[in-house]
Amino acid sequence: MRVLPGYLSAPVRASLLGCLFFAGMTTGGTVLAGDFFNGEKIYKTYCQNCHGANGRGLIGGAPNFARGQGLMKTDAGLYETIVAGRNAMPAFRGVLKEEEFFDVITYIRSFY
Repeated sequence: MRVLPGYLSAPVRASLLGCLFFAGMTTGGTVLAGDFFNGEKIYKTYCQNCHGANGRGLIGGAPNFARGQGLMKTDAGLYETIVAGRNAMPAFRGVLKEEEFFDVITYIRSFY
């Protein structure tokens, strides 16, 4: 069977689509992009006092983002942690706008 450059045969297309679907299912689905610079501003305002300027954690129990602690979650998992709070960290529901949660997530992922 001859395949023209730039075109994939139907079985190859079906296999690729299946792989993409499986990858989406195993990685938690949709990946949301956040504004890194707005996330930095929000982090410095609300998070830096406990998590540190470099994300290494200043108070006991705060994860060390530079070592990946607390970041091995999907964006949805991190979102839930920030919205609801955890341990000594307060909930930010009602403090941040919906898109600001993802801005912060984008920024904290840069530490690792």
